[in-house]
Amino acid sequence: MLFSTLLLVSLVGGVCASYRDFGIPASTFTVEVRAFQVQNSTLVDLAHTLVKPVLPGRENGSFPVYAFLLDHRDSKNRTRRIMFDLGFLVNDCIASPTVPVDREI
Repeated sequence: MLFSTLLLVSLVGGVCASYRDFGIPASTFTVEVRAFQVQNSTLVDLAHTLVKPVLPGRENGSFPVYAFLLDHRDSKNRTRRIMFDLGFLVNDCIASPTVPVDREI
């Protein structure tokens, strides 16, 4: 739900969101976020799987794939880093295992 809300906020121009809008508690700590464009994917004749109706001439699509690096420094000046990507899985049978979420971040 959070990702879809963030995506919606990023797609609507001129809209500003606060951490309060996402239920994030106030804190004196910050997280540094870096975004990397790691790939540019092209979908050929697959626009109908994402959007309907498909406009003539728009059957193919090309869009960037991003990875994100989060840096968090705690009160003892220790840094924790988490990296994740929003890329497409070519073979979901060999996907990375799930990782437990650390609620302290």
